[in-house]
Amino acid sequence: MIFMAVDPGLEPYARADLREMESVGSNADLNIVVQRETPADVERFYVRQGSHQSCQDGENSPPTGAGGVRALLDWGRQVFPAQHQALILWGHSRGIAETLEAAPEDLKAPAAQTHVWLPRVTDLAQAIPAKLDLIGFDSCFLGSIEAAYQLRHAAE
Repeated sequence: MIFMAVDPGLEPYARADLREMESVGSNADLNIVVQRETPADVERFYVRQGSHQSCQDGENSPPTGAGGVRALLDWGRQVFPAQHQALILWGHSRGIAETLEAAPEDLKAPAAQTHVWLPRVTDLAQAIPAKLDLIGFDSCFLGSIEAAYQLRHAAE
């Protein structure tokens, strides 16, 4: 399961990464599902080799932020049960910087408010209802030992 927080500046990279996922696609041993959150909407996809299809199934738009991560995990586990599960968090992140008194200045700048940010690490830890086999990070600031430590109970 891939949770993508895509702001306009990351859109070309999100499209490229989705094409990379499509180059492999889902198969009998692997289901690739993506929840893509943008400023305008939230979409879910099932990735096939060479394409992807919407998985909205007439439901309301999935929630955003930490609630979106939880909803993706709950939905993915129900619709695509598996012996092994992974979550990849993709997009901008403040990591643990928002918990520091001396956060980097670029995180406090007005432009930072226009980004679609991944949820706070502490919110992520609470959003993951059952242990995963793997949590991966494709994001700035989140792929740190401090973030991994805060999420240590969420994955093997």
